[in-house]
Amino acid sequence: MNDIQKLGFDNWFNDKVSSSPKAWAGGQCMVNNSYENKMKENREIEKLLQDFELVNPPLVLIMRLLRKMVRKIAPDSKEKIMYGGIIYSIPERMFCGLFLRKNHISVEFDLGFLLNDEDKYLEGKGKYRRHLKIHNKEEIIIKKVEKFIKESYALTI
Repeated sequence: MNDIQKLGFDNWFNDKVSSSPKAWAGGQCMVNNSYENKMKENREIEKLLQDFELVNPPLVLIMRLLRKMVRKIAPDSKEKIMYGGIIYSIPERMFCGLFLRKNHISVEFDLGFLLNDEDKYLEGKGKYRRHLKIHNKEEIIIKKVEKFIKESYALTI
């Protein structure tokens, strides 16, 4: 059993993307513009992650895992490069962001002050935002990152 399986992350790595890049219309194969836009964004994000690998390769592996986690939890969210990191938005707001720092990944929540944080894992003293500092894979479980992402995604304003 590898580290990923021990931590229960193997299901995040084994997904297969099932959406087709092409849609058939009138007997001709037409490229789906929203798919093309998504692929362009994915290339830009992949380039950002490759640049991050020059700074801290071990943290980028964790960031890729967190990215996949967010996309699985919120498949309808829009993924975009902003503020030097990757943000995830839904029509009402940007509910989550992933940012590479020197020694950790910051998982940020726009309405973090509304999240249920009995164990006091969330950091930040601003009016609204809160964040988690993730230094290693184990902290993803320990600091309940999945729970906070789900809760932030579900918040309505």
